[in-house]
This record gives sequence, C-alpha cells and structure tokens, in this order.
Amino acid sequence: MQPHTGLGGGASCERSGASLGATAPGEFDVGDFGGERRGGPARPRPGGPKRANLAEEEARKAEELAKKSGIPVWGAYRVIRGEVTLNDLVQELIRRERFGKLQKSGMDSDLAGHVASGNLPEWRASVLMEMRRAGRKRFSDDRIESAGNEKGRLAVWRFGEAEVEVGGVAVARTYDFDLLRDGTEAPLLIYKHDVKVASAPEAAEAMAAARRFEKKVVQEGLGASRERKDRYRPPEELLAKAVTRGGMIRWVFRDGTALEGPVKAFGRWDMDVAVGEHMVTVFFHALHAATDRYLKRVAQ
Repeated sequence: MQPHTGLGGGASCERSGASLGATAPGEFDVGDFGGERRGGPARPRPGGPKRANLAEEEARKAEELAKKSGIPVWGAYRVIRGEVTLNDLVQELIRRERFGKLQKSGMDSDLAGHVASGNLPEWRASVLMEMRRAGRKRFSDDRIESAGNEKGRLAVWRFGEAEVEVGGVAVARTYDFDLLRDGTEAPLLIYKHDVKVASAPEAAEAMAAARRFEKKVVQEGLGASRERKDRYRPPEELLAKAVTRGGMIRWVFRDGTALEGPVKAFGRWDMDVAVGEHMVTVFFHALHAATDRYLKRVAQ
C-alpha cells in the first residue's frame, strides 16, 4: 500500500513536470489562479493599453481646449468629462477672479462673495463696509435698541416736542422704549415711530442749533407716521452717492421741521448725519418726501 499523500485519490506525489507547468522543485505556480507567475512575466491586465490610450487622448483634448479657450487645464478636464459646461466654467472663473480682487481691495469676504455672485450691488457693499468701519456691525442695527442693551444715554428729538430731550434708555423693545429723562423720577414710554432724531447727549445743543423749517410742509399738518404706506424712504442708491460726495442736504421731517448735514452712513432703519462736529441718527420713518429734491441735488 502506498502512503497517503494528501492529494486525494491515492495520487502519487511524483507528477510529471509537464503537468505542473515545468516548475522547479519547491516552486508553486499561481498563474492559473490570477496571481503573478513566479519565474515568468506577469500577465497583462485586461484593457491596459486601451486605458492608457484613452488617458492620453483625454489629456490631448484637455490641453487643446485649455489653449483654445484660455481656461486652466484642470477646468478643461471637467468640461471634457461632462462635469460642467464651458460657459458655466467661464462664469465660475470670472466670479473667482472678481472675488479675489474685491478681497484685495479690502472688502470683507462675505460681502465680496455676494457681489461676485451678483446678489449685491458693489456700491451697496462699499457702503456696508464703510458702516462696518464706522462701528455698525449689522445693516439692521437699531441704535435705540443698542442704547437699551448698553443702558446708555440718548438725546431724542420727537414729533410733538419742540425741545430735545436727554436721558437714559431704561428698556428698549421692538416698537417702543422707556426713557428716564434728566430731572425726572419716572421713565417715559416713547414709541419709536415718534422719534425723528437721536444722538449722544453731547450733541443735543448742536442738533437744536441745526433745526430748520420747511413752510409748505408745515402747512400740511402732518405728524408721526404709523402706516408704512405713508412713509418716504430715500433710495439707497442715492444715499450711497450722497455718502461718497458728502454734500450738505436738508432732511425734511413730516411735521415740516428739518435738519441739515451730510449723510455719512445708512442702515435699514436710519442713517448717520453729521451736524457740526457731532454725528446724529436720523430715522427714515420720520422723513417727508420733500427731502427727495435736496437729496438729488447732491446725489445726481
């Protein structure tokens, strides 16, 4: 009886070299199992030369498109592969270039992104930058609310009052606030739409000295506006030009009183106007449409 060999069927451990692919003793042939054949060259991978040719063809087309259209090679690859159209890629590159230039000019990245994408006019972004440099962090900043949060003091000129009132803002809410006027013990409830101008207390005298009157508007007998449809709002584009040019403007209020000074910055609800050496906040809801012609004299 022959010894058991582990190869099954009582097969002999001595097999002919031809049946084993002529391997030398001690070597194992893995060629039949997809591996690399020892003692011989590796089998070529399926489609190898074809894939190489396709890569070369893609590279040639990308280089030709990049040279012809002026786009970078990486962008040309995206176009050839159908990931993006040539027109869309060009627009993307234009946006990137504009974004970079705006940032280099000093514009904040969030504003530069909106301008480059076409969502914000550049003139308005420039105004917003000026406002940020002047201390207005947000376009929708509410000066009265800010004073309330900081328990600050304000000088307030409102409809129905001839004199400027000075005091501390005890509490500021969405539509009104409590002002503890100097020399009084109880806070006074004031509605924001009744306020024409607000400023730091030290600007109160300059504000009073800068008051003017528009006789024709006085005769209309108007007061504070409680309805938005009755209000005049200066066009932002004109305000932006006025900020740049810095001319003197008469800001006419609904009751016929007025204030003169150049606009330095504006937000969603109000604007900063220079009165002498001081800065005061003029609220849009208090303005009369008669302001428009004075604004256009400077802005157009």
